[in-house]
Amino acid sequence: MRTCAILERTSWAPRVPSRCPDVESVPDRCSGAWVVKDTRVMVQGIVDNAEARCSAEEIAREIFPSVTVEQVRRILAFAGPG
Repeated sequence: MRTCAILERTSWAPRVPSRCPDVESVPDRCSGAWVVKDTRVMVQGIVDNAEARCSAEEIAREIFPSVTVEQVRRILAFAGPG
């Protein structure tokens, strides 16, 4: 089993538009960063891990187990090519 590293970056541009139904920005949660709806999982972490060649399944099951594989796939579809 391969474990992907969680990368810390703040350069995430708004590649996942606010119209993505799986994300939200709440001022009092994670300093207003884009997160997966109803969680504290930052979208930046999902995008970074995908760019590090982690699969949606690895991201959801090994790194952020509170997020579903389907949510990860939808977020990455909105993010488009890195």
